[in-house]
Amino acid sequence: MTQEEQWERMFPVNHKTVIVIDHSQSFNMSSNEMINLDSIGGSKHAAAGNRIQLFSKTLWTCAVEAVLEYCRIVLDLFPCDEKVFSLVSADDEARVLTAWFSEDQIYDQLLKVFRDEGAPVDSSLSLNGAISECLTMLMYLTTKQAALLDKPNQLRNRARVVFLTHFDSDEAVNDFALSFVKETKTRNAAKLANNYSEFQVHHCHLVLVCVRPLGTEPRVTERDSVRFGDLLRLSVHNCQAGESLARGLVNLTRQHYNLASTCVQDIPMKEETPAAGQQQSNRNYDVELLHEASAHADYVAMGSFSSMALAGEHLIFPESFGLKWLTPKNQSVDLLNCARVCRVTAADVTARHSVCLINFLRGPPSRFVMLESKQQSPGATTNSSSNTRRVTHMLASHAGDIYLHVLEPGKPLLEELPPAAESRCLPTAGCPIKLTDYRTSDFRDVMKRSRLFPARETGDYPTLPRVRAVRHLERSTLYWPLTINDSVLLSASSSAKSLLSLLSEESLDDEEIKACENLVKKFLDMEVRGEPITVSNRSLRSARREDLYRLLFMELDSMLCRYALVSDGHAQVLTYLRRFRPPEPLSSQPTGLNFLDNIRLQQLDSDSQQQQLSATEPVSKRSRVASGAAAPPPAPVRSNQSVQDWYEDRVRSATSGRRPEFHGRLVCPAGEIYPLYQHLAAAAAASTDLQQQQQQQ
Repeated sequence: MTQEEQWERMFPVNHKTVIVIDHSQSFNMSSNEMINLDSIGGSKHAAAGNRIQLFSKTLWTCAVEAVLEYCRIVLDLFPCDEKVFSLVSADDEARVLTAWFSEDQIYDQLLKVFRDEGAPVDSSLSLNGAISECLTMLMYLTTKQAALLDKPNQLRNRARVVFLTHFDSDEAVNDFALSFVKETKTRNAAKLANNYSEFQVHHCHLVLVCVRPLGTEPRVTERDSVRFGDLLRLSVHNCQAGESLARGLVNLTRQHYNLASTCVQDIPMKEETPAAGQQQSNRNYDVELLHEASAHADYVAMGSFSSMALAGEHLIFPESFGLKWLTPKNQSVDLLNCARVCRVTAADVTARHSVCLINFLRGPPSRFVMLESKQQSPGATTNSSSNTRRVTHMLASHAGDIYLHVLEPGKPLLEELPPAAESRCLPTAGCPIKLTDYRTSDFRDVMKRSRLFPARETGDYPTLPRVRAVRHLERSTLYWPLTINDSVLLSASSSAKSLLSLLSEESLDDEEIKACENLVKKFLDMEVRGEPITVSNRSLRSARREDLYRLLFMELDSMLCRYALVSDGHAQVLTYLRRFRPPEPLSSQPTGLNFLDNIRLQQLDSDSQQQQLSATEPVSKRSRVASGAAAPPPAPVRSNQSVQDWYEDRVRSATSGRRPEFHGRLVCPAGEIYPLYQHLAAAAAASTDLQQQQQQQ
């Protein structure tokens, strides 16, 4: 990668663009594109006998409409302050209409400044004045660039200038480019070092759009990326006024911002007004959508883009990615695998079918539509019958913006759960747990409540949306057992889920506090009535009812303690519980791992110990057991035995048959190696000392 490519990747020239429009008398001439109002008004004027004469727009009007469409596409596709514009009107003097401010990057503001500017007057064009105002705006930093002023050596001021005017010859174009380079070098040298409001221009892409009336011949030669040193890159385009100019500038967005086109085909829409005596019918339409080219990157890499590309005069871009409309159905989109997501905008925003599609997706309520593409089988031709269609994209509305979701290629539309196995192991405890024990539905509910949507840049938020999202996820998972077996509270009653849902809120009002207290009271009433607790953990099925309620309220108290720091309302719920059920003393609470995890681990150790004993016992004994001989009965569980005593008995019985632990592992500090055969080393040392004493005597 060259140095120029690196700078383009870090500081792209399309970050800020100065658009200059010729406002001199030369742009006050007719475009020669005639408009017939009879075709717009239908047969009403013809029936009344009123014939409206044809009229044409001026070059200025055509240029303004094309620039507005250029800006609309970019503003729709990119967030505020990511791609910014500055409009300049040039005649005998240049005037800056909009700057880099966020309030100027609004389509309605662009309409307002052009309305205030008015039509061209009888004046000539001053190219030097246009260059001076362009450089003034280029040297002013945008908000994104100003954030890097603390590292000026790493900042590169790169930009683009789009100039809509006309030149009589190629020599005039070269002279203008050389004047631009000369003035840029002069302004860079004269810039004050301590003036942080301006910054030198490192590179500029100058795009000259030579506008001429319809039916006239071009006077300049088109050029693409002609360099005038490292400071300037020149491109020249010829466009006829009218529809050709609008299409030309829209196609420039494809080059300048790396855009692509997707054509949604066969959209059923009703006709506006049926003819007299006819019923209202449906007709299929196509809508062209523009977006970033990265949405098609996967299909281009796989080589399947060409088989799905469309071309035609009805399209704005030279080629478009064809996708077929699927009638919306009621299906869940929570498990869709999306490889890429990008904003889209209509290529022709004034067309009726484009407006209908946008209004349908935006709702209310917001909707989504699945799109399918033609998949070409290996070795098959484009028109082969073996080609199949598959759902590959989705159009959806989020916060008022339309997005194109590119589904993961090569994967099914909806991911199924893993194949049901007998058991799966936790990575931490190594205990077998069935797949049905995992809280899959609760995970899904949290994912639904934690979905993110784009936030408005101009919104006045007391807390940043991304900070609120992180806090919401933290509150939702403050108490989160992985499985149902890990919690007596969740197994006891469905009220625990309702309580967790309320506690995950940022704050609790009086009604929500009352609802939480009522849910806590349900658990207290269950204990008073002596209702049995059904637990799925087989290690607790033999436990006494009193011990299960003791575990339940210990877990409930621990959960409310975690949420008590969220707000005062959460703390009131904990106070309500402790008013009727004080917390257990620390000496009586289990230590180390979770109490249920201890029991499960002990059960696993007991099963493993039993397998080892059965593997080492004589074959004759095992044969007697297998033949049906009476096996020794298990140790009885005393009815007055507590869960803690029962757990300690299980630990003693499981460890009683084990070999004693290695002495070196018990006494050696962590990280050190215990030396073996120390008695031999001591005997050898004593023998050596004895020999030395005998020699001395």
